[in-house]
Amino acid sequence: MTTEFQTEFNKELGLNITYPQFSEELKSYDSSFVEVKGFFIRYDSGAYILSQHTYDRHLWDDDYSSNQVLYSIQLIISDTIPHDLPIGDEINLRGKFRLNNTDPTMLIYILDEIEFID
Repeated sequence: MTTEFQTEFNKELGLNITYPQFSEELKSYDSSFVEVKGFFIRYDSGAYILSQHTYDRHLWDDDYSSNQVLYSIQLIISDTIPHDLPIGDEINLRGKFRLNNTDPTMLIYILDEIEFID
């Protein structure tokens, strides 16, 4: 599964934005329920991601490459899910996977309707 990127000028924001161009294979997962495993990271007040890497490895390692950001999924967490998980905990989730190629304020992969898997 691959994702290419194309830079376009965003008039509303007044700057160039890099938008994802998803492969057909990846598009086939859009709006499907999936199970994912990764590290829980709080990156803003009320905003969370699931990453392939722990917080301390995510962007600061010497082996970091732009491909690693593709393994981060923005989590849309309801009030019924605990928001106080310690940073860096590895968790298993099931949720609705969505692709985002229009809103530059969100990550390109989003998971909502989330439930924890033991």
